[in-house]
Amino acid sequence: MKHLVFLLSLVFFMEYACCKVPNPSFHTVTLKFSGFRSLYASTFRINFDSNTLTCQSRKWQNEEKELINYHVKSVIVFKKEYKVDEGTILKLDALFKKYAPHSVVSHSQSGLDGGGFDIEYVRRNNQTAKLLVTNPERNKKYETDLLQVDEFFKMAYTVVTDSIGLAMMDLIYEKYFIGLPVRKVGDDPLEYKIWGSISGDRKDNPALVEFFNQLPDQKCVIIDIGDENLCYALTELVAEYSLKKNIHFISGEYLPWLWKELNDLRTDVLEAKKKCQVLKQTRWNAVFLSVYLSDSTILNKWLDSSERDLFRTKDEIKLNCH
Repeated sequence: MKHLVFLLSLVFFMEYACCKVPNPSFHTVTLKFSGFRSLYASTFRINFDSNTLTCQSRKWQNEEKELINYHVKSVIVFKKEYKVDEGTILKLDALFKKYAPHSVVSHSQSGLDGGGFDIEYVRRNNQTAKLLVTNPERNKKYETDLLQVDEFFKMAYTVVTDSIGLAMMDLIYEKYFIGLPVRKVGDDPLEYKIWGSISGDRKDNPALVEFFNQLPDQKCVIIDIGDENLCYALTELVAEYSLKKNIHFISGEYLPWLWKELNDLRTDVLEAKKKCQVLKQTRWNAVFLSVYLSDSTILNKWLDSSERDLFRTKDEIKLNCH
């Protein structure tokens, strides 16, 4: 009987030893994003002891009352803690263990805005190392620095799901993200959000065109483009897909304002043509004129559409989505 108890105890111990999750290499890793021209300074701290991610954003406030008493302070505008699963924690630990320096390392190049980020690593033995990065570019020099940022945000987007937390992360990561800044935020109805700025026109954005092309022909789709996330030159692309009855764009006040501006411009263009005036002599700037003239056939159909039909709230759209 004693031998049996001993054997069972040994088996239990061996199973426990084999299944026990090893301790991470770090107590904490903190990513700090700031720059002297940035309105916000944000901090993301991964705690490997509590398996948590703490996101904090500070807003800089100018308290200047007199030039000789000039100073700036920051106030916390957002702070929240999120739970991170064990598997993700171990993946991040392996990532930082591979690339973390053993002292203070600085990677920088000249630039006017002083943008960049710092990563502070606190190891199990309480030794601290830092990576200081200024004005990074997507090249060999900053490859592993930006890899850590990319992998961190890939993880963070899986645990941060509230709108305020996502907006905070989008604001920071947009400066470093490469690719199409579009994510799906709903399935019924199908809903997407363009969370970062996209510049250029149709020919400069084949990935965006492909995204629009792969949208279903019948199923209701809502696309939140944010305020001024799309360059003016992409208006004709928005107009084209707005004419499809199942695709709906929302943007707060931006799209309705743009639609009204272009309607006013069209009136002036038609009047100028009647008077044989050069279009450059109208009151409109070259940017808006080029937007309208880029594809006036599509834009005229969009501008002829009912404002009420084009610009409904998300709740109104969902009521009629099929």
